Amino acid sequence: MFTSRRRRLFDQQENTLRHARRAILFFLVISILFLTGKSALSILGHGNQIQRNAALLMVGDRNAVNVSLEGGTMQHAEDGLRLYAGDRIATSLHSNASLHLFDGSRLHIDEETELLLKESMRGSEESLIDLELLHGTLWLSSSPKEAFSGSIVRSVTTPSFSLAIPSNTEAL
Repeated sequence: MFTSRRRRLFDQQENTLRHARRAILFFLVISILFLTGKSALSILGHGNQIQRNAALLMVGDRNAVNVSLEGGTMQHAEDGLRLYAGDRIATSLHSNASLHLFDGSRLHIDEETELLLKESMRGSEESLIDLELLHGTLWLSSSPKEAFSGSIVRSVTTPSFSLAIPSNTEAL
């Protein structure tokens, strides 16, 4: 009798340990699946839902402004043309253009200037505007911080230097 009572107690403890091990194993498997899924969604851009945004090119009536769309040959630009990453803008002598970006920033592209729109991505948490000034003069007026939610990185690269543009900045 003493042995059977001991045996029952031992079986109960063993049963409790078995259930505890199963619960811990189940928790570990669920945690690993959750972290793996979260990482996969982050890699796919789910956490910062990114969309490519167009920049609006304004050229005026008498301006000789050319664009290269998607790396193609230069062609005459029309007023209101939407430009995306990889597109280039070139102004000739006595011509200029302006570019309006998705965050409210504006660029004035002076005569004899060539500019490459490297990236224009708007995300729910982080956004990016990346420009390359190949030659010429560019004036940029970035939007105030309050005008755009989330963090945004604006950069201009030239053959000589690279510059990060903070909110509410005017630069030449």
